[in-house]
Amino acid sequence: MMETQDQEIVEEPVGKPSNYLTSRYNAVRHKMTAKTVVLSGESKQEFDSLLTDVRDRINPVDAVENEFINQIVYAFWKLRRCRNAEHSIIEKNTRLVNGVNKYDVNWSGVFCSDFMGKLNRYEKTAMNQVRKLFDMLAAYRNMQASDVIDADVSDE
Repeated sequence: MMETQDQEIVEEPVGKPSNYLTSRYNAVRHKMTAKTVVLSGESKQEFDSLLTDVRDRINPVDAVENEFINQIVYAFWKLRRCRNAEHSIIEKNTRLVNGVNKYDVNWSGVFCSDFMGKLNRYEKTAMNQVRKLFDMLAAYRNMQASDVIDADVSDE
């Protein structure tokens, strides 16, 4: 921490690595682990439509269920982002063969880095998130239903 008369005091984040200030936006730059739901280049309208469709389908009855819906839709959105990234990588490594409608994919180019492996792990994590969130929502609804039944029985 340094201070001069004309300078504002700037403190380094405590407990953060020295390269934190330069790397803290990596998730946004790479778009795969960003905390911002809809990133630049993605459609807010598509996200809102997905959120509305899922919300209409599941029909949340309280704030807790609504939060489950938000998390489920975000996990679905990550899956969509993952599939778009995979499509882009394969498309980058695809070329027309002899100028006809036959395409040749350079699979060694697709898999030369570990990007596709990382993408696969990311997709699997998002799928597991969706499954766990639906399981948690179902357990929450079962708990709510048993509370209602218990309340009805105790009233008699």
